[in-house]
Amino acid sequence: MTSTLLTSTPTVPTTNTVLADLVEAVETYPQEHLTVEIYDVDPPGPETGINEREDVTFKVHVHNSGPLEILGLTLLIEAAAGADGVKLHGGAAFNPSLVSTPIDVLPAHMADGDWVDPPDGHFHFQAGPPSGGPVNLVRASINAWDGSIRHILEGHSDPDPTVKDTLSKNVLKG
Repeated sequence: MTSTLLTSTPTVPTTNTVLADLVEAVETYPQEHLTVEIYDVDPPGPETGINEREDVTFKVHVHNSGPLEILGLTLLIEAAAGADGVKLHGGAAFNPSLVSTPIDVLPAHMADGDWVDPPDGHFHFQAGPPSGGPVNLVRASINAWDGSIRHILEGHSDPDPTVKDTLSKNVLKG
């Protein structure tokens, strides 16, 4: 009697990485889809120097190119090496940093050229001592934010005519 040994390849479970991929996508979302820009600096332009200890106004806005709707985004505004401090418009004193009032909603897939400003309007920094050349004055970055997948679920749930059924029958004379 001959015995046949049957061997089989063990089944290796497939690793599901959806949740890990989602966590990574959320963690890298600001670097990939959010742009922060300082603008409307007064005195304006790179050709105009700023006087020592001058109170300079500026605005900051944010652009979202990605698929998440961003909720409650705040900006961290910091005095850099060439400034003595920053403050909100109407603030009493300059400080090393401040956090903006939250932007309620930053829409998903913003069109090129569309930006959203925090409700604070403009900010101020006080220039430091003479620098003898260009020096970093103020820095604006993402402080906190929450993401919503509502746009993904609602904005991408379009009609799909390829998912269908057709009823065909012979129509008889009554």
